[in-house]
Amino acid sequence: MYFQTVMILMISISISAQSVSTRSGARHAAMGYSSFSVADEACLFNNFAGLALLETPALFFDYEIVPQLPGGNRTSASLALPTLAGTLGVGAFRFGDDVYSEQLLSFGFGHRLGSTSLGARLNYVQYRASGYDTHYATTVDFGGITQINEKIRVSAGIFNLTQSSIAENEPLPITLVAALAVQLDKQMLLVTEVEKKLGTLLRIKGGIEYGLASKVFFRFGFNTNPIALFTGVGTRTRKIDIDYALSYSLPIGFTHQASGTYRLKKSGRP
Repeated sequence: MYFQTVMILMISISISAQSVSTRSGARHAAMGYSSFSVADEACLFNNFAGLALLETPALFFDYEIVPQLPGGNRTSASLALPTLAGTLGVGAFRFGDDVYSEQLLSFGFGHRLGSTSLGARLNYVQYRASGYDTHYATTVDFGGITQINEKIRVSAGIFNLTQSSIAENEPLPITLVAALAVQLDKQMLLVTEVEKKLGTLLRIKGGIEYGLASKVFFRFGFNTNPIALFTGVGTRTRKIDIDYALSYSLPIGFTHQASGTYRLKKSGRP
């Protein structure tokens, strides 16, 4: 327990408040989270502008295990509800255990304007550390996705637009993201992304998804700063998606991630 406490507190201190990424979904993870231009049922935790492109109500659940960091697991779940005005999303995210944890309750909305989809997300954030006061904050994020043509999408977003803090002299990080997705054909998707958390080095990401018969998909990805490698596999049907991702980086070693999507109605996908 002592080792677990020290490890988690060292990580939380070294990379500032709200240091844990809330990006979720094994499909996205397997492509190195270079997926800000990808719209699917996990988009509330990625680019919430993608909510506007969802056509059916859906439930999403994700769980990540970090064997070398006890207490460092992440869990998220969300519900997407399309309406005539746009798509609503509500979800929750949790990192940590009884020693240290971060919780996030999010409400998102996406609206489509021609070839562009815009989205906003309101977050209620809670930080808890054993022996310390619990801190709370409210943040607002904004994102957009534009369909350039049948094959190319571009996107951009900002996290913590409100420049919120959890305490005096403890601002939450502001993160800028820009991304590109190229759908070469029905089988192959190429994605890339740049992410800049103010005060840290620029992170470059890239990934690829290759599908067999539009049912089984193999994925690969990478990150810089820190260097990390990703891979995974998934399957899609009209009502259910199941995905798995494996990643490796020097700071925390291997991680395993699994996610599932259940559409309350059958989608129009083949």
